[in-house]
Amino acid sequence: MNAPLTQGLGRKAWRQRGAVAIVFGLSIIVLFGFMALVIDLGRTYVVRTELQNAADAAALAGAKQLNQTAAGICCGPASAVAYAIDTAAQNNYLFSTAVSITSADIKVGDCPDESCMVPAAPFGGAGASDSDAANKTFVMVDIRRSLPTFFAVVSTSSADPGVPSTSTFGLACRKIRKRHYAHRRLCDQERSWILQAHR
Repeated sequence: MNAPLTQGLGRKAWRQRGAVAIVFGLSIIVLFGFMALVIDLGRTYVVRTELQNAADAAALAGAKQLNQTAAGICCGPASAVAYAIDTAAQNNYLFSTAVSITSADIKVGDCPDESCMVPAAPFGGAGASDSDAANKTFVMVDIRRSLPTFFAVVSTSSADPGVPSTSTFGLACRKIRKRHYAHRRLCDQERSWILQAHR
C-alpha cells in the first residue's frame, strides 16, 4: 500500500543527490574570494606602506646632500645617491627583506613634478657639470617590487606581465636659504604636491 509513496521519495532523493556538491563548490569560490580580500590585499597594503616609508626616508636623506654641485648628486660617499641607497637599505619590507635600490631608481629635478625629473646617475659621469646641477633641489626615489600573492593577482607589472607587483615613490626637497626664492616656495608647498602625486 505504501510502495508507490516509498518509490516516489526514492526518486526525489536520487534527483537531489548532487545538490550538496554544487552548494559546496559555490561556497568554496566565495570563501577563496574573502581569503583573497583579507590576506592578499592586507599583505599588499602592509608591503606598500613599508616600501613607502623606505622611499620617503631615502628621498629625505638624499635631498639633504644636495649642494648645487654634480658631486652632491652622484656618486661619491657623501652624495645624494649614496645616502638614499644607504638609507633605503636600513628599511625592510615583507618584515625582514632589506629594501635595495640603485642609482637608476633615483631622480633629481628643479620641481616636484615628474616631468622635471632627470636620472641622477649621469651626474656621476665625466661630462657632468656643476651648472647642470645648480637648480636641482628635489629628489625622487622610485621603488617597484614584485609581490607574489596567495589567492589573487592584485596588479600586474607592465615589464613582466602576469607577475603581481606594487610600486611607490618618495619625494623630498632641499631648501636653499640665501637664493632661489622660488625653490624655497616650492619646498614649502611640497607636502601638498606629494599628497596629490602619490600613486
